Amino acid sequence: MLRKTIVCLLPLLLLFSCGRKNMGREEAIRSLKVLNSDFINFFSQAGEMQELRALRFLWDHDSVPLPFPQEKYSAGHPWTPYDFTSSLGVYRLDSIKNRFLPTGSDSVVRLRFSTADFNAGEFVLEKYRAAPLTSRPDFPLELMARLRLDDQERLSVSHTAEVADDLPLHILSRVTTSASEMNFSLDRTRDGDNGSLLIRTSLAQKGFRFIDLQMNALIGYSAMGYYFNDITFTIKAFDHLIDGTIHYGLIDPTARDYARSFNTHSDIVIMEMPGRKVAGKLILAPNGQGDLLDYFIRFSDGHQVPVNEYLPFLNQLLYMKL
Repeated sequence: MLRKTIVCLLPLLLLFSCGRKNMGREEAIRSLKVLNSDFINFFSQAGEMQELRALRFLWDHDSVPLPFPQEKYSAGHPWTPYDFTSSLGVYRLDSIKNRFLPTGSDSVVRLRFSTADFNAGEFVLEKYRAAPLTSRPDFPLELMARLRLDDQERLSVSHTAEVADDLPLHILSRVTTSASEMNFSLDRTRDGDNGSLLIRTSLAQKGFRFIDLQMNALIGYSAMGYYFNDITFTIKAFDHLIDGTIHYGLIDPTARDYARSFNTHSDIVIMEMPGRKVAGKLILAPNGQGDLLDYFIRFSDGHQVPVNEYLPFLNQLLYMKL
């Protein structure tokens, strides 16, 4: 009976014993270079998309009657709330003045333009509603928009949100093209001075989801907003997985050796799939410029290199403010 039980459990024992395998340094460097190459190719291809070039074209025109370009305020040009109702109408790009000028009335904001990339472009903002926040420009609560290029619908945007305590409470956004889809969601809770935060985002192309991020956090509230106590996250990107836990509430922000405090209370691992082969761990360490710290990748042999050396995209992500 015992022998039969052991035989039955053997596949499970083998499965769990193979949960993580450490790569050698050379193999890990190869793995990180592959991941970086995947992201470079992705951003390169995304940059060539006509849809994104058209959106950048609109963004660069301060005269467009849209909410977001007006938020690029600077000294002498302060930000003012966007009035969707008064912006309704048809606008056409005047190539001589390089400005969008009103040409007629409409129940939406309709922008017509042409560039060297396409003969006929049209961006339509169908719905827009926002809520004022004291610490930043108005936050969009509802947005529906479409982009047409050469008489074909090429991109659509849908977004809904709620605001509470002067902070985003729920967000659900989707951007779709004929071959790709981007989804983003945020859900925040509050119970007294404590709460939670759940963020999900994904990118898919032709039905294949190649980037999938999920972050769960326990948060606390203060007069300035919220702060993190614990964070767990997974980033599935192409053939890699970044799995992390950070116990922010246990990290001493005034510690003489802050890097040690951070590393003691965090576990961030970069793995290659399938097989969960560990390429390295993410740590904080001095960067050699006085007391300044930076993110490093530590290999299984203890050698460490700055994240930016092999994964510049991840370095930018780590320094993003949530």
